[in-house]
Formats: sequence, C-alpha cells, structure tokens
Amino acid sequence: INAVPGVMGAASGNGLPFEGFSNGMPFLIAGRDQVDRANRQACGFKNVDPNYFKVLGIQITKGRGLTDRDVKGAPPVAVINTSMAKRFFENQDPIGQHLLIQEIIPGKPQLGPEIPWEIVGVIADERTSSLDGTVRPGVYVPSEQGPSPFVNIVVRSAVEPTSLSKSI
Repeated sequence: INAVPGVMGAASGNGLPFEGFSNGMPFLIAGRDQVDRANRQACGFKNVDPNYFKVLGIQITKGRGLTDRDVKGAPPVAVINTSMAKRFFENQDPIGQHLLIQEIIPGKPQLGPEIPWEIVGVIADERTSSLDGTVRPGVYVPSEQGPSPFVNIVVRSAVEPTSLSKSI
C-alpha cells in the first residue's frame, strides 16, 4: 500500500480511530498492591504496527514509539496514551514501568498468562470514540508481539482518498 502513488503512509491496527478500542483489558501495574483479576481497573487495548502513530499524526510526548525491532521474542513493550499516564501515573514517570495484562489468544474464549508489557512511550490521546474530548485510558502494543485475529488499515494520502481505493 505504501508503494501506491498518492499514498503518504499506511499502517495497520485492530481498531480504527473513532471506533473505540478493539479490546478492553484488566491490568495491574507491576510493583503495586495486588488486585484480583476480576476487580482490576480496565483500559483500552490496541494492537498496532510501528507506523500507526505517524500515519495518524499522533504525537509521541515522552519516550519512544513502537519500532520494527519490537517483534515476537523481543521484550514486550507498550505505549500508553496521555489519559492513561495522567490517571495511573500521576507524579510518576511511566517509562520503564510494567503493565501486567493477560495475553489475548486468538480463537480462544479464555485469556492466557500475564504479559509484563514495559511502557516505552506516551502518546497524545487518540480520538477513539467521539469529538467531545472524552478519551479512555489506553495501551498500544506491537502487532508482532500481540497478534490479533483481525486488522484494519489506515492510509494517509496526498490525493483524493476515493481515487486510491482501486489501487489499494
């Protein structure tokens, strides 16, 4: 898709802007009081490729974004949105902290073991559901490290988007 004339960038994710987060996941911040899984706070959870933030024009405000080195077998990393940072890491630096979130196993109704996702960056809030300013705390993980059974493509174009549909 990136090679199609008129395309400035393309990225994939399992949820689109304004369509909410694809998943809501209970989490625990490592090193804090243990909370039973059934009673944990929840956050939005998206699997995205490394270009997602750039293509959508979402600013990285602290740390780094996701990269091509964040693959299966590498340490699991996550980027959180500003709402998540403000709500759960007030007066703390979230970079380097770990979120314990159970693995999503495609095709199975139950969750797998907890994954210690290391927070490597904070992004500006993505508009996930409305224009009224309401933003849910959210976590973004690399698609390579947290596969999803479905994917959406976002495209930034330099031309009328409908003119690209056949080529894409």
